[in-house]
Amino acid sequence: MNRLPLLAALVLPALAASCVTKAEYEKVRNARDAAESKYRELAQYQVDLESENRRLRNENELLEQAATDRRGAYKDARAVQDEYERKLAELRQRLEAIGSSAIVGGGGGDVEVYQTHEGTVVDIKDGVLFNSGSAEILAKGKELLDHLAAEFAKSDYKLRVDGHTDTDPVVRSKDKFPLGNLQLSAARAIAVADYLSHKSKTPIEEGRISVSGFGQYQPRAAGNSPEAKRKNRRVDIVLLRAPAGSIEPKAVEDAASK
Repeated sequence: MNRLPLLAALVLPALAASCVTKAEYEKVRNARDAAESKYRELAQYQVDLESENRRLRNENELLEQAATDRRGAYKDARAVQDEYERKLAELRQRLEAIGSSAIVGGGGGDVEVYQTHEGTVVDIKDGVLFNSGSAEILAKGKELLDHLAAEFAKSDYKLRVDGHTDTDPVVRSKDKFPLGNLQLSAARAIAVADYLSHKSKTPIEEGRISVSGFGQYQPRAAGNSPEAKRKNRRVDIVLLRAPAGSIEPKAVEDAASK
């Protein structure tokens, strides 16, 4: 009996079975290796996420602390601003009180305080400060300027002294002011600025004061009536950038009525 075919019939199936098992094993091993690699990637990703989470938490804490600090700083700044505004309001009330209802020769209020885009203006009619055609400050004008200087000294606002006239030409003092109203208004502004900075009881630093002369070209009242002319003949002291409430009317009124 030939045994070779019988042996082949027994061995070949066994070998075939062995090859299939190995292939499956390789497949399983490859799958396992891929799963382990993916697991390591996920593990590293988790580590990275935790690190990023810690960084974000730290950053958030810093932002919360900064926000807290800003809120505290804002409250402090608001308190300072409130106190600043309160003092300005007191100053405005005092300055307005120095002369807002002064009466010179029955003409009505000769000192007025009002607000413009440039700041707070103290408007002094020329009859309080000067005789007609003159740039020499009267005694009552010096008293008023002394009171105003004391108020101006309480703040650090810069001052601009503006001289204004009516439309009447300069006649009596034409020899002193040959250039007319512009020259007269400028001379009056210079006289007031000089008094505030050098002769008042509370001198104002020169560096805070400037002067301008406008003649008749910036009237407050239209027309040529006596009342309009009286309103236009004035010296304005402008507290530059001073907000509303920086001068007290009663202080101006009290000083101007003395």
